[in-house]
Amino acid sequence: MPLLRELCERRPMDEPAHAKLMRVLAETGRGNEAVALYAQLRSRLADGLGTDPSEELSAVHVAILRGELGGVPAEGGDDDASATAAAPWSIGLRAEPNALIGRDADLAAVHALVDSSRVVTILGPGGTGKTRLANRVGATHAEHGRVALVELVGVRSGEDVAAAVAGTLGLGDAERLMMEPVTRRRSRAAADPRDRLKQSLASTPTLLILDNCEQVVGACADLVADLTASCPHLTVLTTSRIPLMISAEWTYPLAPLPVAHLALDDGGRGSGGTAEGSPATELFAARARAVRPSVRLDVAAVARLCTALDGLPLAIELAAARVRTMSVEQINARLIDRFTLLNSGDRAAPHRHRTLHAVIDWSWNLLDAREQDAMRRLCYFPGGFGIDTARRVIGGMDGGVATVGGRDAAADSSVDRAVDDAITGLVEQSMLEVAEVDEPVGLRYHMLETVREFGLQLLESRPGERDEVEEHFCEWAAEASTRITKQIIRGGTAESMIEIEVEHENLVFVLRAALESGRTAVVLPVFTVLSVFWSIRGSHAEAALWSERVQAHWNALEARAQGSGQERTAWAHDAAIDTDVLYLALLIVIGYQLFLNDRRAIARTRGRIRTLQRTRPPSSAEAAYLVRLATVTRPTRLGRMFARGARSGDPGVRALAHSFRANTHENAGRWAAARRDATAALGLARQRGDRWSEGMAAQMLGQLSGQAGRHREAVDYYRLAAKVLWEVHAYEESIQMRGFIAAALVGAGQPEAGRREALAARGAGEVVGASAPGGRHPDSQYRAAIAAALAEADLAEGDVDGGVRRYWEAVMDGIGVHGTERSAAVDPYMGLLIAAATCAHAAGGHAAAACRLAGLLARGVVPRLTSGVAGSRESVVDLPVTASVLLAMTVAEFVGGDAAGDDAAGGDGGPDTEASARFARELALAERAHARQDYPSMSIGRWLDAARRAAGDVEVEAARRHAAGLVGPALIRELLAALSRDRPALG
Repeated sequence: MPLLRELCERRPMDEPAHAKLMRVLAETGRGNEAVALYAQLRSRLADGLGTDPSEELSAVHVAILRGELGGVPAEGGDDDASATAAAPWSIGLRAEPNALIGRDADLAAVHALVDSSRVVTILGPGGTGKTRLANRVGATHAEHGRVALVELVGVRSGEDVAAAVAGTLGLGDAERLMMEPVTRRRSRAAADPRDRLKQSLASTPTLLILDNCEQVVGACADLVADLTASCPHLTVLTTSRIPLMISAEWTYPLAPLPVAHLALDDGGRGSGGTAEGSPATELFAARARAVRPSVRLDVAAVARLCTALDGLPLAIELAAARVRTMSVEQINARLIDRFTLLNSGDRAAPHRHRTLHAVIDWSWNLLDAREQDAMRRLCYFPGGFGIDTARRVIGGMDGGVATVGGRDAAADSSVDRAVDDAITGLVEQSMLEVAEVDEPVGLRYHMLETVREFGLQLLESRPGERDEVEEHFCEWAAEASTRITKQIIRGGTAESMIEIEVEHENLVFVLRAALESGRTAVVLPVFTVLSVFWSIRGSHAEAALWSERVQAHWNALEARAQGSGQERTAWAHDAAIDTDVLYLALLIVIGYQLFLNDRRAIARTRGRIRTLQRTRPPSSAEAAYLVRLATVTRPTRLGRMFARGARSGDPGVRALAHSFRANTHENAGRWAAARRDATAALGLARQRGDRWSEGMAAQMLGQLSGQAGRHREAVDYYRLAAKVLWEVHAYEESIQMRGFIAAALVGAGQPEAGRREALAARGAGEVVGASAPGGRHPDSQYRAAIAAALAEADLAEGDVDGGVRRYWEAVMDGIGVHGTERSAAVDPYMGLLIAAATCAHAAGGHAAAACRLAGLLARGVVPRLTSGVAGSRESVVDLPVTASVLLAMTVAEFVGGDAAGDDAAGGDGGPDTEASARFARELALAERAHARQDYPSMSIGRWLDAARRAAGDVEVEAARRHAAGLVGPALIRELLAALSRDRPALG
């Protein structure tokens, strides 16, 4: 090892030498060092050569992460270690647009602090590169650990800090929305996000990066202190202009880039050398040549310029953009003039801050009046904008761009040209960045955050103009949201998702501001379109949280109206709100109330819907049908509503009826009826050109085929669903679907094809995680789906130990993401995964591990299923999922209990008669309720054979006949009674 270390130090980019050292480190139990070594080499290769590690070196890295080098504990190993040693993931990290120059020493220092301290703050003024440095630290750490970067630049209220962190991490869906009925009514969507963060971050080592804390530094300090006190495995890295001032904090002041001191001749010229003589000049040279490759860079002139700019990276990059039309000498002369003027101003401001301000102010003064007006107003967009949005918000305002009121077509065209010219000028002056986005969006424009702050200061100094900009911004958001909502109602969901995605940050900004200012005509359409987006993307916690806020807004609105002597439901007459938008907002609110079983809130919302029906009936057939469904108070009447909808003359209504009825049949275990309706829904979606509904119907058919063990059919349906999900940028969901495809291929007798599909899906997941701007929640579900498929491929090829090890790791990974065993188990997919893992361990002879896994279901899922599920008319029992839980628990008990002896594995031991008969009865019950068989390990046929060996054919067939006669409430009662039975073997 010493020789290999010395060789790697002499040859810092020698990949074969590093691969050998990584292998030795891993085999001697120092896998973490091996992974860190890989991360360092990868960074050097990217910075020095612009390349990635070779396939051979990457293969060694992957083998270490999988535990294939260095060994893995059998049967999941030590429980505590398994709970904390989970697979790497990252969220929020941005792909770097170019090489990070001059920060190697800073990176090493911050890495050392992060390794040795609980809280580290990268401290410095705007423009020093704090965010870029933190992003690189996170990217390196993500090679072997868990990282989440939360951008707080758009958070202005300290009350929103914890919610912003929880929202970025995607926490709370399972634990908060799927509690026992009494508990969830108390907490609903307003539960403290800090509690959810503590639960999730307590057991798994995680690096949490909070970027741009300065505007909410007090709230950040409180949150970080609270989390680090409660989560022993959590490390926090923050970037801020001011320290948090908490006891655990270590600060790292980020200095500007150094500028080489050159020997000058008597004329002030450099004595030779290149412009890349120091980090600051190297940065300027790199950015300048990117703008104009033929630019002449005099080393002394570049050094003087970088010295004048105090080595601030952002100031250097802004100045480098000027070489498009100016020489370095001209830039120097212009900047000196600006410094002289600005340095005579506010002496209280830090010198470096004045330097950056000077550079931006200089760029500002190069703009003409029309471009200045446009920039001042466009800085109001936190999430960028498209050209049409810019025309809408700034094209109808007084000032240098356009005038208000009464324009004819020629005037409109002139205004549009003026806005287009102003934006073109801002791009040419490097005040705006341009990005290409998928159709139907096209080009998007963004401002650097520091430039945007400069513009906001100017806008705030003009209160009248600021109010006018806000008014136009809100009008745009309401109009865009209404248009998109009506497009969704007409079946254009797929196209709408892309548009909402790119405007998401803007729309959330408007929604928050409109709620604070009480603009109901803005709140309802924006809430509606965002809630549809969040629901489709699986962010139900976000939608539920805002649903609570909108409900509170509605309550306050009615109370104010009543208190002032007005009609309490005056909102129903507001012509500024589209009728169908009003109905859809109410339907979304009541949907989450039904999910939470909040009966008082349900009654109030139904009352609002009926009030609206009396004054403004729905304008579309689809909305009218949804309203009728939402106001049904007895589930028994839903069947008639579905039947009427399926016979409707409107194809949209028929599609809704078949989709809802398919889900209802599937939940009730009526497999054939669910399949008929899902097939009808698929055909109608294709006729209407509704791509999203086509994908969802295909997913339902794939799920129905998989749960019945018809794996060949499932593959084609899942492929269509995965394609649609990818088209609407629901990448994690699409990759999860590919995991289902892989498992179905294994179930269809093609384990090698299933393995190829799973590995390809995993590769796609790594690409998505690295390239998605802002990232998404590193959802355990898509990674778990891939791991489960690979586990099934191992089992099918005879590698039992490898298969059960993968299953165990997938479950532990899910627990790590969710924070607790209970919150993981109540996630519907995680429940299914744990059930499959339980059956796989049981079949593979790992009885103790099977009982531990089934114990997770007993502690997490069963209390939820048995605590008053049948006590409410609004509640729905998902029979196949419930039956899957019962299948796993009875199988684990059978192979793990003393009474099972060796018979479950085909031995000669004599089973206990009562235990064997009970096993047969519970298997028959699971079969009758159509327990899911998505994964081959869950095949009921295998376990019925085991029951026949233990109890005999007569006992098994009698149990199946009894179960076949159970329907409706009787079936539910027996299922819940079986689940509630005490099972000592499960712990």
